[in-house]
Amino acid sequence: MNNGESSYRRSSEIGLDALECLVIKYNKKLVFYLFGLVNDLDAAEDLAADSFLKLYTKKPRIKDEAALKAYLYRTAHNCAVDYLRALSRRKKLCVETELNEETAADVLSLEEEFVKDERQKQVRHALSQLKSDYRDVLYLLYFEEMSYDDVATVLKKSRKQVGNLAYRAKQALEAELVKEGFNYENG
Repeated sequence: MNNGESSYRRSSEIGLDALECLVIKYNKKLVFYLFGLVNDLDAAEDLAADSFLKLYTKKPRIKDEAALKAYLYRTAHNCAVDYLRALSRRKKLCVETELNEETAADVLSLEEEFVKDERQKQVRHALSQLKSDYRDVLYLLYFEEMSYDDVATVLKKSRKQVGNLAYRAKQALEAELVKEGFNYENG
C-alpha cells in the first residue's frame, strides 16, 4: 500500500496527523493547479485548504492512491469553479493583466520549484497560451502524471473525450511552441 492511500486511511481512523501527511504530499502541486484555474495565489491556497477539508470531512471510500488523487483534484476543481462563479455573480470578475510585485514574487518562487530550466519555462509559457481545457488536460496528464481515466474523472469527461482533447491539446501546444521559436533539435 502506498503512502498516500495509507495516509488517507489513517486519517479517517486516527485523526488529523495522517491528513497532515496528505497535505505535505499534495499541497504545493494542488495550489499550482488551482492557480492555473483562478489566477490568484491567495485564492488558490484557500481553495486547496478547502479541498483537503472536504476530503477529511466527507471521508469517501477510496480504493488506491490514484483514485484518492483524482478525488482530491476533482474536489479542488469544483471548489475553483464555485469560486469563479461567486466572483462572476458579484460582478467582481475582472481579467488582470499584471500581478502586483508581491504576488508575482510568490508565484515565481512556486513556479521555480516545478520549472527547472529554460526549455521547461518555454513549454510552460506556451501551455499558458492554450485554451483552459487543453491546459488542464496536459497539466494533469504530464505534470501530475495522472492516467486518462483519472483525468476523465477530474474533468468530468469520458476517457475517449480525454484522449481526443489530449491529442488536440498536443497539436495546439506544438503549434504554440513553433510560433514562439522553440528549438526541438536540442531536446
